[in-house]
Amino acid sequence: MAKLHKKIRCKLDDVPEACRINDYLHGPKDSDCLYDLIVVGAGPSGLFCAINSMQKGKKILIMEKKSSPGHKLLISGSGQCNITHDGNIQDFLDHFGDHGRFLRPALLGFKNSDLISFFGERGLKMIREKGDKIFPETLQARDVLNILTGQCQELGIEIKCNQAVKSIARNEDGFLVAVKAAAIAASCW
Repeated sequence: MAKLHKKIRCKLDDVPEACRINDYLHGPKDSDCLYDLIVVGAGPSGLFCAINSMQKGKKILIMEKKSSPGHKLLISGSGQCNITHDGNIQDFLDHFGDHGRFLRPALLGFKNSDLISFFGERGLKMIREKGDKIFPETLQARDVLNILTGQCQELGIEIKCNQAVKSIARNEDGFLVAVKAAAIAASCW
């Protein structure tokens, strides 16, 4: 489970002048949106990050620049979604030589078998195809996306689409995430 470092607040008055370039931070002055985590991008990694970061009582926001989550996911594997591989993680790391050390913590922290279990526990079984490629049993990328967005909805994770992040800036309270019509700030706990 990810450790959440900062609370995130939305107050236009807290936005540094440097973040107000091109007038993209004109939002209501009284806005005060509280988030514990903001994830930029509602692709499979962003959705999965938010899901795995959720802890009881936390408020998470995903900002997506497209009109809906998972655009690239829906075309992955020609729409069939080659979600992972069935090979041994150590064998995979060996292909990178000494550079595999960089990937090791991430790949061993959540293995391909963990990903297969995640979807299986939510009713989507996986199949192995030629070349040890793993696909959803339905061969539909949409089913993978539906599980990810459904899990976000079930956990109370908010997804805002058509929200291209313009900048992220550090302030004394944490971070400010600027989009076209507002600024969302992160403050220390």
